[in-house]
Amino acid sequence: MYSVYENHENGGLFIDNNYEPKTCSQCGDIDRFIGNFDNYKQLIEHLADEDGWTGYNEEYLEGIFEDAENETTI
Repeated sequence: MYSVYENHENGGLFIDNNYEPKTCSQCGDIDRFIGNFDNYKQLIEHLADEDGWTGYNEEYLEGIFEDAENETTI
């Protein structure tokens, strides 16, 4: 299971199971916890609106999970 967060500065998503969000010293915002997911398809289901729009490209979402999987196998 992977913990997914949204970066408060650029809206990008990242996976980090050991991450503890902290308040940004520059703007006061915090990275948003999206949820825990086993794979990118679960994330898509979570993010999708009634029309299936997630706001992110499917290849991008798949890529963040592939990167996380590669980091755990190193």
